[in-house]
Amino acid sequence: MSVVEEMGKSVAFIIFGTLIDLSFIIALVAFYEREGHPKRALLAITLSLGMGILLGQKVGPLSLVVGLICIDWIKTRRINWKFVTVMLVIFVAATVTIEFYVHLGGDSLQDKMVPIFQNFVLYASGGIVGFDRVVREPNIVPGINPIYVTYLRILRRLGGHVEIPEVADFISIGPHSLTNNVYTMYWEYLFLGYFGAILFTGLIGLLLTLIYKRALQGGRFCILLYAVLFRGVVFSPFTDYFLMAYFFLKVLVVSWLIYALPERWGEFKRLMGIAVKAELVKG
Repeated sequence: MSVVEEMGKSVAFIIFGTLIDLSFIIALVAFYEREGHPKRALLAITLSLGMGILLGQKVGPLSLVVGLICIDWIKTRRINWKFVTVMLVIFVAATVTIEFYVHLGGDSLQDKMVPIFQNFVLYASGGIVGFDRVVREPNIVPGINPIYVTYLRILRRLGGHVEIPEVADFISIGPHSLTNNVYTMYWEYLFLGYFGAILFTGLIGLLLTLIYKRALQGGRFCILLYAVLFRGVVFSPFTDYFLMAYFFLKVLVVSWLIYALPERWGEFKRLMGIAVKAELVKG
């Protein structure tokens, strides 16, 4: 709840959230460049997982696991079952830890095992059921994170009085007061209408395909970008991770600093050397 209350309001929270984003990106890069530097990759991944868990949210650790599996597939073009098994163990361990301490109070693990597994089932299927309710009753909950939410957040940071619902309300999706707050990626596009939501999703799929094809050809920018976007594909039954312009900007900036800047700096030094040599010859 403290995380929710601090969204967009606390400078410290913004700084820490930015560091978590950067640690996630650096972990993916370190894993991609792990040949000859396995310890460096392990350190980067461990730090990223730890920082993500500190927020009490599952999205950080789970996104990293999915991104690592994606990069491993792109590099080797085969399923490394040993690696996938390790990642799934981390996936389950991170989810159980967060559910136990954040959502279930953290009293006794033995007493909480059944609720933990119930939550696994809830998150696996609850989003689709919740979306069905939203489609049948469009006004049952207020929409969050529409396409234009990024501009609303910019206005808020500039001092504008803009109300932005950051967290979806819970709705009933089953017996025994079973509730959930995830309604698949389509829910955030419904303000475009059904046809607009389907068309917009198709455009996202086309862009993802183009980035994926470029990644298979060895484009380092696209490999890193697709590893980040792939979580949107995996978690699309639960929520949307494609309309994150600010985060993708961080990914592109970090990629440019790591892969493009050294080459540009080398070209600049070479041209400067040629210019100086030419001046000396004239002299």
